[in-house]
Amino acid sequence: MIVRGRAGIQSAIAALSLSVFVFGSSELGPSRTTRIVIHQRLGDACELVQSGQLLQYHDYAAVVADGISDELYSLELAPGSYIEPANGSAREIKSASKAGFVIKVPEARPPSDLPRVAVIVTGADCPAIQEAVTLAAKQRDSRRSSIQAKLYRPGFDHVTQPMPASPQKADTHPLMSANETPPSDKPKVMHGTVILAVAIGPDGAVRDAKVVRSLDPWLDTKATEEVRTWRFLPARKQGLPVPALINAEVNFNLH
Repeated sequence: MIVRGRAGIQSAIAALSLSVFVFGSSELGPSRTTRIVIHQRLGDACELVQSGQLLQYHDYAAVVADGISDELYSLELAPGSYIEPANGSAREIKSASKAGFVIKVPEARPPSDLPRVAVIVTGADCPAIQEAVTLAAKQRDSRRSSIQAKLYRPGFDHVTQPMPASPQKADTHPLMSANETPPSDKPKVMHGTVILAVAIGPDGAVRDAKVVRSLDPWLDTKATEEVRTWRFLPARKQGLPVPALINAEVNFNLH
């Protein structure tokens, strides 16, 4: 990326450090979809049973209940929850266990009157279907919020690397805005790399960027401004998008 400044300053800025990121995306769409039955625990005595689909992507899996557009991830489900194949064979959904889903093979053909609320403990007072659907959604939201409240390091605790939403394009644009006052002198340092700690939210937006290895105050500012414009495909923990902290490099070559 060639960037021009008013005072005749030119710099070449490397978009991303290739040691940190790999261009491309596994989120263009699932590579396979399979009909399943989803059993979501609602406490110890009841469960919500819904038909749906298992979405198997390149590096993670998610489920979608019929009539609900949001993807569900294994970390959001209560202990005791599981999925089972709608057609009786677990072979096609076996890979979902790598994403944390518990898989069971049904002893009998799955019921056709879904969704339904199943009583696990005899005599238990279970909610009606609509109340159960609402309760399950609230429980998932609570677990998701708890997991996404943390900041993760990719490569640890089964967290994947965030990736650029699209490759950075070589382009020419002003290094300074039209209303910005240029520096009185050229930066003291003409060549080098600014390293920033970048916090990326579960939505792929840059939440924060702080310089951890400085080059020059003015160039540090420009590097920070550039990084804050980047968009990412988020890091994932067993499929669930999570906040992540990564290091990014912006390289300058001024003349």
